[in-house]
Parts: sequence; C-alpha cells; structure tokens
Amino acid sequence: MSHLKKFSVVYFPSDKTIEVVPSKWILEDRQKCPFPINLPTGFRKIQKDSSSTPDPNWPIWEVELKKSYDDFSAADAKAKKLLSALYVDSSENDAVQNVNPTVENNSGEDQGNVDVTNLFPPNITFEDQRLTTLINEFRGFQAVSSQNQLILQEEIREVKSMLLRSTNSGNTQSRTAKDTLWPLRNAEDLKRVDEILKNPDIFNEQVLLLSGRGDTDATKTVNFFLKSIIQHEFALQLRFTSDSGKVPFKGTNCCKLVREAVQKYFYLLPTTSNIQGELTESKLNSQIAKWLRDSINRGEEGKENRAKYGKAKVNTVATGQETTEQNVDDH
Repeated sequence: MSHLKKFSVVYFPSDKTIEVVPSKWILEDRQKCPFPINLPTGFRKIQKDSSSTPDPNWPIWEVELKKSYDDFSAADAKAKKLLSALYVDSSENDAVQNVNPTVENNSGEDQGNVDVTNLFPPNITFEDQRLTTLINEFRGFQAVSSQNQLILQEEIREVKSMLLRSTNSGNTQSRTAKDTLWPLRNAEDLKRVDEILKNPDIFNEQVLLLSGRGDTDATKTVNFFLKSIIQHEFALQLRFTSDSGKVPFKGTNCCKLVREAVQKYFYLLPTTSNIQGELTESKLNSQIAKWLRDSINRGEEGKENRAKYGKAKVNTVATGQETTEQNVDDH
C-alpha cells in the first residue's frame, strides 16, 4: 500500500460529497475517516493543518480515497473538480436550470430555445451607442448571474450535505448510540467495553480518537487518557493487578487501548529518544498502575485527606531494573 501524502481527497458515500482531510485522519484500512456532522468554527484552519487531529467526538464515516497531495490548495482544487462533476451527475433533476428566451418566427411558431449571447458576438459593433451600452450591461449581468448560480449551487450542496449527514449519522453512529463507551463507571462497564474492543475496527477507531489529544510527556498523557475514560468513583475501585482484592485493570483491552493511544500520540509528533524510552509496555503499565493507586489523592477524597493529613503521599514509578509487578503492588 503506497504512502499517503499530507492531504487526501476522499468521497463520502453516505451523502455523496467530496472533502479534503489531513491524511493522518484516515484510519489504517483507508476506508474510514472521522469528520464532523456540522463544521465547527475554525474548521477550515484545522482542515488545512496536516498535523491536526480529529475531535474524538466526531463520527467515523465510510470513505473512498481518491488521491493525496502534499499541498492543500492542490487537493482542494481536485476536490472541487470532482465535486463539480459529481454534482452534475447526481443533481441533474435538482439543479437550477438555465432558461433561455424563446424566439418565434413571423408565423408565431416556436423556434426553440436560443442562447441570446449568440445573437450578439463579442466582436460585434453597433452604430447606436445606447444599444452598445445595453449589450455590454447585459453581458456583465450574465457573467454575474453565472457566478451567483455557481455560488448558489455550492450553498445548496453544503445544505444538502449537512442534512444527509445528520440523517445518516444515526446509522453511522448506531454502535455509539447503543453502546456508549466512555467513561467507565463500574466493573460491568469495564467488562462490556472490553467485549466491544475485541472488534479490531472499533479498537483502532478508539485508538485514533483517544490519541488525538495529549500532553507534553508520557506520564501526563497517560494520566490525561485515563481520566478521559474512567470515572473517578470507579478509579477508586480499580488497581492494576488483583493483589489488593480490587478490580484489576491489567490485561484488559481498555488497558491495551491506553498504551497504544499514548504510543500513537507520540509517534505522530516529533519526539526525542528520551520520550521513546518512556513508551515501552512496562513503563506505560507502571504509569497506569501509579495513576490508579493515586486515585485516593484525587477528587473529594483527596481534599479530605489533604485537609486531615497534610500533603498527600506521592507514589513513585519503577525505574532501572525494578519490574512492573513490583511497582503495581498496593502500598
């Protein structure tokens, strides 16, 4: 499979539209891509930034990859060209039709539609200056009308696209509507979502969405991702292993999701060798274990503990030859 350039032109079968997206938005199978139903403020700026990431709340759409470019303007020009051809093919009955005046002969018989511009070729000259002025004004009006018609067609297409996406989003997001994944509120949620994530397509979609936003280092990014998917009250019941008698997080697809999302986030960004060393499975497991242990220091419980005992105890992450298992034991 060839490498994609920075921007890709994609076709959305659900509403028969063409869009330009940063190629990194497209999922690995190149058949799906996140895209908003209603374009948010500033979307054009996001769309033109090849390093931008899609919002995790955007639905995932089926797409057909047309072509990729390193330059956004080239991709946008290609999209408009494809869209114009698509619009003519799919909207023949809906498009605004040009109505040309009808010319009759002396007997009153209809001679059919005649393009009035053919009556006045551009190089024609008239002795009457007033007639020349009227013809020039008519040509100017005709040019403006044609331009306005194109603008109107584009606006109609956008409205049609918005309506179709809104209508079809119910089907596209049927899984999300029936099976809201996040946040995890209890052990039943963890078990249910773990089953859903066994589907590789869903798992990869969630990795892409979760990795869309992170922080400056691996620890902060792990913490951010865990906070995004686990409700605090449930975090108090979780531990990395089952040694403490609490619900174990180790070995779940949710735990794997967090690790791969962190790795993908830093893979997509310029990183140093120091960061890469923090992205191993054992190091990330240690960070996850620490976040779960430290849940007692967050929320209302954390406030009460700090008020009662002073500064909360900080758990350290295993370093050097310490094993993950040593680090994840409860203290």
